[in-house]
Amino acid sequence: MNIIVSFAPVQMKPFEQKEVTKMMRKLAVFFLVFAVVMAFSLTSLAQDKIEGKIEALNNAAKTITINGTEYSLGNKAAQVKVKVGDMVQATVEENTVTKLQLLM
Repeated sequence: MNIIVSFAPVQMKPFEQKEVTKMMRKLAVFFLVFAVVMAFSLTSLAQDKIEGKIEALNNAAKTITINGTEYSLGNKAAQVKVKVGDMVQATVEENTVTKLQLLM
């Protein structure tokens, strides 16, 4: 006894096809928005705020040493008037100080 099983493709009604297409578009838009939000969120997660004393400062090379760690100075941070011995709060992104604030 031979049994033959065949699967025929499911035929959708035009109305159902439109609904599926609409749902797929909404899903694609959701994932696109999600990817953009995550891209911006990850950059903010990569920032660290540190506080400490400036131990060395080289304006020509745009480097600063805070709490024993040397960082590069971003353009905005390099414009802040600080000196060795000052207490500062720095925003560090990928080993570069992007924001520098003098603490009192």
